[in-house]
Amino acid sequence: MNAINWDTKEILKFSTWLWDERQYSYSLLAMHGICWGLKIGSQLNLKWEDIIDAKGNPKDVLIIDKESEPIKISPFCKELNSMVFRELKPNISDLIYVNYKTKKVIETSNLSKNLQRFSESYIIDLYGDDAVSKFETMKGTTFQLAWVLDMLSIYNYSKKSFIDVGNYIGKSTLKEMIKFVGFEPKEPIEEIKMRFDLIDAQGVQIVKQVRSRLGNKSKFSDFGFVFNE
Repeated sequence: MNAINWDTKEILKFSTWLWDERQYSYSLLAMHGICWGLKIGSQLNLKWEDIIDAKGNPKDVLIIDKESEPIKISPFCKELNSMVFRELKPNISDLIYVNYKTKKVIETSNLSKNLQRFSESYIIDLYGDDAVSKFETMKGTTFQLAWVLDMLSIYNYSKKSFIDVGNYIGKSTLKEMIKFVGFEPKEPIEEIKMRFDLIDAQGVQIVKQVRSRLGNKSKFSDFGFVFNE
């Protein structure tokens, strides 16, 4: 029996679970991961100034470097970025993925271990102890792979989609791309357009819960996410 892959919908559910567990930095990492399909190392290097302008407004595009094509930031991601920046109030030059409580940045050295720990707890909470062995082990490439698989699906797994998406994620040959996704392409298709709104396609929305307390100061725990099951 093949292990269950982490697709974008499952990762979205996982990220909302992380949010409810107050693991805000990992939740944001997962949501951005299935939006942009970046290598985890590139994603972890992002700073708030990459997605928020000097006036505190969300940017429309994410520019990784001069050689890469700008990534259009989807409406949901813009709203998410704005909400988190407004609540967290970081310096614009700070790295994005920082532990909300300890102020420590997420590092690649312990990323896979923490993702495995969080994902196993998520699976047990939602599906039971026996389901852990049925899922692929979560790791640093999981979010990018989910984005890639959705992109290939949109274009019916064509050879051109393998090549174009592969070029975007840094797989220079078709062979490398086939190895990454685990299967070969199908019939050709004419034009491929990178999409960065896959999370929006799940109908996800940010909602604020009404809670009575002194003062008007909001907290991360006041916000949640709803989406199409």
